Formats: sequence, structure tokens, C-alpha cells
Amino acid sequence: MQTQGLSQIREDVQEEHTPEAVEDREDGGCHPYTQAETTTLFDAWINTSPILGNQQTRKCFWDKVTNVNNAKKPTEAFSRNLKMLPAHFERADRDVKIFCGIYRREAEQYQSGASGSDMLRAALRVFKSDTGKDFKFPDV
Repeated sequence: MQTQGLSQIREDVQEEHTPEAVEDREDGGCHPYTQAETTTLFDAWINTSPILGNQQTRKCFWDKVTNVNNAKKPTEAFSRNLKMLPAHFERADRDVKIFCGIYRREAEQYQSGASGSDMLRAALRVFKSDTGKDFKFPDV
């Protein structure tokens, strides 16, 4: 199986080096996002319809997403604000888009009879070799 690098995928996705997905706490520390929090954020983003007002500002849209996210967040999770959520979403979304491109390419190259698990494992290996990090959002 021949795999290509991320050069084709990165044409559409801006590459930035950002720190881990953590946000500042009021007490000076950080609260890392859990997998459940990230999944809740993506769910809130999907379920906040831009159709209700396609002339709305980015701030207005993200205010709605923030309200939905904080209402549905896991009970042990910290409330996030309007500044925190878009920043985390953009970092996570970048990796999700890269992974989706890799998975699609792996699915096209796999032989008949390969299971979905085989393609997922191959895509996870390629993601790690291309980006140097594990893919953290398989549930998104």
C-alpha cells in the first residue's frame, strides 16, 4: 500500500503549531479538554443552525454555541467562555480535517475485503507518521 504525505491535504488546511488544547483558569492553572468535552463542543457547533440568521456575526454564532455547549457539558467539566471554545474548536477541527483526508485516501486504496477497522488503523498510523502526534478525536 502506497501512502502519500500530507502535502495535498495541507493545501486546504492551514498548518499552525499550537500548544495542547488547554485553557487558562482563573487560579492561574489550566483545564485540559477531555474527549467528552470536545465531542460536546462539536455537537453544539453542529446543532447551532446558522440558517436562523446567516447574517449573524461570528461572535453571535459562537455565543449560541457557547450557551449550548455549557448547557450540555459533562457534569465534571468546567464552563468555557466565548474566547475558549472557538480556539479549541479550530485546533481540533484542523486535525479532524487532516484525518478525514487521510482516511478517505486509505479507504480508496484498500483492497476488497478490508474491514473498517483495518482502514481506521491504517489511517491512524499514517496520521501519526505524517503529523508526529496521535489523533485524539476518533469520536468526532
